[in-house]
Amino acid sequence: MIEIEVGKKYLISNAIKKTLVEREFYKNDNGKELAVEVVWRSGSFFVLVNKEEEKENLKECMKIGGKHWIYSNFSDVELDSTFDGQSEDLIFDKSWSDEEREELEERWELNLDDEEFLSMNEFLGELGFESVNTDWLIDGEIMVEEC
Repeated sequence: MIEIEVGKKYLISNAIKKTLVEREFYKNDNGKELAVEVVWRSGSFFVLVNKEEEKENLKECMKIGGKHWIYSNFSDVELDSTFDGQSEDLIFDKSWSDEEREELEERWELNLDDEEFLSMNEFLGELGFESVNTDWLIDGEIMVEEC
């Protein structure tokens, strides 16, 4: 296993296909919140380990059966690449009623049937939602290479 050191840069990627998850969070003026979750076949990130806490976190993620690697747990991280988005789902917070969820999902499906359909970001923007944050996680084993 590679030795993790503070001050060094590493390339992090998912070792198991379809375990890289992107979550983009949206909010509108009425306080409604939701997330769009995209599962990617693969992807990678550059991480500069700046603190002892980040070093220990990365070491825990490297263990088989260890914790999820989470982008926002590192202060100096950059997306390198993603490949082949597998799914895109809406994730609603508790403020949404079942009817509101169904209505938005139906509108999204109708949008997809249109020849000039909008991307999820454009679709939500037209409904008054603004992207407020994006986070990434690897839900499984990771590969780590020193840069």
